[in-house]
Formats: sequence, C-alpha cells, structure tokens
Amino acid sequence: MKRIMKNSFIALSTVLAVGLTACTEEADYMPADLVASDCIKASFGTDGNALIFASTDENKFSIPLTREVTNGESVVLLNPTHLNSSIFQIPESVTFAAGANETLVDVTFTTEGMELEEEYTYSIELEEAAYDPYSENTVSTTTGTVLKQANWDKTLGIAQPNFMYFGTQSDLWGRNVRTECEVLGTSSATTWYKLASPIEEGCDIVLKVNEDGTVRVRQQLIYMADISNLLGYSYPPTPCYVSLNASYTGANLGNGIYGNTYNPENGLIAVVLDYTCAAGTITTALTSFSVPAAQ
Repeated sequence: MKRIMKNSFIALSTVLAVGLTACTEEADYMPADLVASDCIKASFGTDGNALIFASTDENKFSIPLTREVTNGESVVLLNPTHLNSSIFQIPESVTFAAGANETLVDVTFTTEGMELEEEYTYSIELEEAAYDPYSENTVSTTTGTVLKQANWDKTLGIAQPNFMYFGTQSDLWGRNVRTECEVLGTSSATTWYKLASPIEEGCDIVLKVNEDGTVRVRQQLIYMADISNLLGYSYPPTPCYVSLNASYTGANLGNGIYGNTYNPENGLIAVVLDYTCAAGTITTALTSFSVPAAQ
C-alpha cells in the first residue's frame, strides 16, 4: 500500500513539473500587422475643395491621388459616398501605373438639372484595402463642392447701393462700401442679378428673385478682411463672406422696405446680410439697391 502511494506521488509530481515547465516556456509573441503587407497606402492630396467654374469652362476636374508603395501597377476602387448621380460622373476605379506614385481621379459633371450659381457637393472614399487608417497623413475621403457660374451677358446699368448696419458694429473693419456699382443680368434667368464688386474688386453678390418676390443669396466671398487689430497680433487677410439672414424675410424695416424682398414697382432689392469671417460675425447689414432696368 505504501509502495502504491509512493508511486502515485511520484507520478503526480512528474505531471505537475511538466505542466509548470510548459507554462514557463511561453512562445514568442508576434503582433499582427496593423496594415496588410500589400497595402499601397493611398491618399487623396486634399479635402474640402470649393471649385468655381466660369460659364465657358469645361465641366470636368481632376483630384490627385498618391500612394507610398509603388511596386507594380495597382487598381484602387472608388466609393461615391455623397453623390448626385444626375450631375456627377465618378469612375468606379483608378489605376496607378507601375512605379508611379500619383494618378488622377477625373470627374465630369453636367449642367442639366444643375441650377447655375449654386453649390453642389460630391464625396469620394477609397476602398479600405488601399489606405493606411493609422497614418495621420491619410486622406481616405475627399469632399468638395462645384459651382457653375452663369453667363452674365447683360449690363443693366449703375446702381447706388445703400448699407444700413444693425447692432453695435457699424463698419466693415475699415473697408469702404462703393457708392456706385454695376448691375449685371443673365440670359439664363431674367430675375437673377449680380451686384458687381460692392466692396472689393472681383467679389460680387449674386441675388436671385423667387416667384413670390423673396430674394435668395447664397454664401459668397465679399472681401478679404484684416483682423490683426481684433486679434492683437499680425495675421494675414482672411476671407469675409456674406450670407442671407433669413430671419428678416418679409420683416417691415421701415420706409416701405421689407427684408429679403424685391419690389417690382420701383425695382428695389432689399436683403439683410450677415458678414462673417474666421473670427466670427463682423456685422449684419441691410443692403438695398434699385435694379437700373426696372426703374
């Protein structure tokens, strides 16, 4: 009996020893690769492009696409994540030639179904296998806007715009408003008007009169603002934009003027515009002028 117990103890000790040895002899840990070895690490060059096309420009543009791994030819699938298919035509894929680190995504668009002087958004995403999601430099999705300008082929005359500021801010940080501006029209629509360069040359305001007499104004660059004094240190000129303050639509502003409307009797357009830049809202102002051809 003692011999059996002794032999059992020896056997159990042997099993435990083997088990302990196995636990201490761990295999070397090999972490899995975060990115597949065949990933070409592709990336768009930029994101957030706002493209403006003149009426005579061709309806197409190209988006640069780069890759870090240039071995051999490579095909990258493209996924349109935000697309008006009746306007934009985006290819299903693009190809990198062998050894090339850059290619172009060629996008075309049509003006059929597109309202001129309005922005349309597109967004394109790379297939997951083509990019490194852990790199801070990777731009896997690019989103932008396209605006096609109307052909402003009609000179309607000269207007004298009036600016009335709301609130405590009563200027545009030293910028002067011109007392006379040319007003243009377009054959594309008889109730669209362009107030040419009211503050800065080349920065116009496009206004569209609706059937009900209200007026639309999309966000537009109006001038380059100097905000150095506001910030307390030197800062490069920053874009200042105007956009319609819809809360004033139809509001009685006095003297027979109603906000964001067109008066066909005297040709008066009166719009309340917010002036904003990177530093915030500069001011809100009533801008009014009479369309020369309607006077």
